[in-house]
Amino acid sequence: MASITTKNTRRYRIQFTMRRELYESYETQLKRAQKLQLVIDFVRDFEVWFENQIRQVEHDMDKLDAAQADDKQQLGRSMDSEALPQS
Repeated sequence: MASITTKNTRRYRIQFTMRRELYESYETQLKRAQKLQLVIDFVRDFEVWFENQIRQVEHDMDKLDAAQADDKQQLGRSMDSEALPQS
């Protein structure tokens, strides 16, 4: 769940897109918070979600790297066997 806290400007930032309906809902809550002189802080929740996404991407990339290395190794073996002189 998002927490409501004071603003911290010393953070790294990223930008992403979302569908219009979701943004409009977010914008509505920002306006409500502004009227109450509050800030809606999704940082902790987002960082946990984003870290999980990065771990999944890392896992998938490791699998792709291993598959490509295996493909190159198999291609090298295939080329070596074609280069052998036949008797």
